[in-house]
Amino acid sequence: MRDLEGRTIAGWRAGAIELDLAPEDLDLLDAVLCVVPELRVVTRLAQLARQAGLAYPVRSTDELTAVLRGDRLTLGGHVLDAESIARVMPDEWFPIAHEGELLSMVHLALVRCRWEAGPAALDYARARQGA
Repeated sequence: MRDLEGRTIAGWRAGAIELDLAPEDLDLLDAVLCVVPELRVVTRLAQLARQAGLAYPVRSTDELTAVLRGDRLTLGGHVLDAESIARVMPDEWFPIAHEGELLSMVHLALVRCRWEAGPAALDYARARQGA
């Protein structure tokens, strides 16, 4: 378990470029999220967390996966359920102090999944060429 002291949303945002966004910029943000498709998945999971009233700090994968309410989701080619989240988000990543850390951890988990899937996809393609 990591220490929570000093981990704030303001600290997490430090160094971010200030933007002056208006409601008419929503279509722009939606388009920007297409540049890195995993960020659309991060956004959807954060929406689910907000809708479920996820409280911070999140101390375990059990607390985090409760927002799924036992569902299995497929978003952007990623299968999300309690088992997959527990596999890619180790205990050492907890507690998650605030929503900003949740966004970062979910993104890191998705990148990890993509990285882990790479060799398997390459092996599959090689096997098909030899068949």
